[in-house]
Amino acid sequence: PKTALCSAAYKYMFNACRVPRKDEDTYRIYDPSMNSHVIVACGGKFYSFDFVEKESGEPLPLDVLEERLKKCVEMSKSGPSLPMLGYLTSDNRDTCADVREELLRVGGSKMEEALKVLESGAVLICLDENEEPVSKKQGSEIFWTGGLTSGHNRWFDKSIQLICTNNGKAGMNGEHSMMDGMPVVGFCDYITNKSYGDVAAQSNSKGANNSGGYESADQNVKDIFGDCAAELTSPGSNVVTHVSQTKSNFDKLISAHELEVQSFRGYGS
Repeated sequence: PKTALCSAAYKYMFNACRVPRKDEDTYRIYDPSMNSHVIVACGGKFYSFDFVEKESGEPLPLDVLEERLKKCVEMSKSGPSLPMLGYLTSDNRDTCADVREELLRVGGSKMEEALKVLESGAVLICLDENEEPVSKKQGSEIFWTGGLTSGHNRWFDKSIQLICTNNGKAGMNGEHSMMDGMPVVGFCDYITNKSYGDVAAQSNSKGANNSGGYESADQNVKDIFGDCAAELTSPGSNVVTHVSQTKSNFDKLISAHELEVQSFRGYGS
């Protein structure tokens, strides 16, 4: 008989996030029953929306989810101008801790709430609209770090980042400190074994394709840091300077590394 794997890692995979602190980082995990939202990154901006029924925990209808994802893309092309905050999660951990304190200093309670929303989301979906990788190497570079063109569209402290490019390629980036490979591989296998048609049929079989009973995307999709825009760019804020410096450090780090891809299909043969 098969032996079940320990499921302790799952509490760090979903509704969880690493938090930078001086000398030693910490991790925050949130109750899924109280946090029914997912996070979406698009154009370096971050959004949240509900993706499951709060009472039952069942996924919302596919058409509702698609409408909300499209709304995130639409909002990313307008709205308040924000520094590319995702870069701030890519630097030396003590630097990240200092920057987090600066975010909280200038943003106050609004920033504290914004970070809580981002950290407590089930997963982070990164919509890389500017990317169209063709080769495995191109795709792997994007899914690994975002490269020099999409590093701003990540929050590297988030446990699970699901990355989708404009031409339909997808990958995953995981924060490794609190979870190992096996549960993550199981999660990825589950996703790759489900086709779009499977999900659509499942949604329709539940009679869930009637989106009339749910909030519209205009009502439900929220710009996480939108209310903090003025504070982040105010004369007394050092956030823009920090973003510029961390981007420079990120670009240097990425440029100093190379990636070669080996595709091996011999397991189990």
